[in-house]
Amino acid sequence: MMTVYEYLLLFLWFFIMILLSNLIDRMFVRILPGIGYRIFIAPGIIIHEVSHAIGCILTGAKVLEIKVFQREGGYVKHTPPRVPLIGKPIISLAPIFGGVIILYLLTVVFGMRNVDGAIWAGSSSTITGFVKLFEAAFDFIGARWTSVFFWIFIYFLIAITTTMAPSHTDMKHAVFGLGVLLVIGSALIAGFDAIARAMDPVGDTFAMIFGIGIIFEILAVIILTPIYFIKRVVT
Repeated sequence: MMTVYEYLLLFLWFFIMILLSNLIDRMFVRILPGIGYRIFIAPGIIIHEVSHAIGCILTGAKVLEIKVFQREGGYVKHTPPRVPLIGKPIISLAPIFGGVIILYLLTVVFGMRNVDGAIWAGSSSTITGFVKLFEAAFDFIGARWTSVFFWIFIYFLIAITTTMAPSHTDMKHAVFGLGVLLVIGSALIAGFDAIARAMDPVGDTFAMIFGIGIIFEILAVIILTPIYFIKRVVT
């Protein structure tokens, strides 16, 4: 049965995912500035904008225009969603879920399915859970770094995690709906055991998604950090 504490932790890990994605983006744009940056992250931009479009379809919004390779990135123009309250957050935050799903599928394609998001779900402590995520990331690198497929995967990993975070506009559209979900969800879980039990498998699913997402982002940070500091020293 899900507790309010576990429900709030889901939001915490979700925002950690966003912060890590922004960190990766800031690091990589300094490592490879200009047009090279846009070319390198092209797969991530495509996944980002297609995820927005899928979010539109799921919430009843009509997609009017999709642009991927613009000077300042891509965008999706759409009508207002038909789903009230959570429609805008779903559209705005869809790239996070789209990125995680694609990265997980890539681990299957490249035979790297030893990423286990359940390590988050089994942890009763935020700090303990984060330490386990770091351990899983290092274990993943240690077991695979000699494989050519590992470095192909790392390319997609950096390209996708760099572009997973919602833009400032996306966050403005999502923040109200997220706040409502946070307050109402906490109240319902605290007040009704039946809802708390029903939310348990939902929470486990999101815990797995966020856990896997953070592992991937930590992998990207581990790979990019030495390159970032070498670039700063050299330049």
